[in-house]
Amino acid sequence: MKLTAKQQRFAELVALEGMTQADAYREAYAAGNMKPETIWARASELMADSKVSARVAELKAEIQSQTVEKELWSRVDSIVVLKEIATDQEARGNEKVSAVKELNAMHGFSITKVEHSGNIAALEVLENLTPGQMVRASLALLRQHCNGPERAEIVEFAQHVMEGEGYAFDE
Repeated sequence: MKLTAKQQRFAELVALEGMTQADAYREAYAAGNMKPETIWARASELMADSKVSARVAELKAEIQSQTVEKELWSRVDSIVVLKEIATDQEARGNEKVSAVKELNAMHGFSITKVEHSGNIAALEVLENLTPGQMVRASLALLRQHCNGPERAEIVEFAQHVMEGEGYAFDE
């Protein structure tokens, strides 16, 4: 399957550069003085040549296989890109903030807080929590109120939950 240099260039421009057949023909064959209709017809004829179309298909297949390998994006790739955005002196503030938020989420540093007003039935809430969530909630309450008047109630609640789930608790 021997192509001329111009046919090879045409195939490369179509397959690798993503040019239209007419634009690839213009560049490969220096067709600046030709009418558009003539260029379209010649480009179509060239693409209909089995050797040329086979070479275009071959080049596209090579590119696709390389692209698939490059598209396998890893967690490290994400971290590298986000870190570059977060530390880029020319990046806008909102871009930096978004990058840092995403990095925090990827590393488990994001915490979702839910505020409410009114009363929540404690048993309803407790029924929907996993044991690990109960322990974390208990510890968070202890930290928040460690010197407050509710401390005894919180400690008792934490002990009850932790012991009920098989966790050891030392005051």
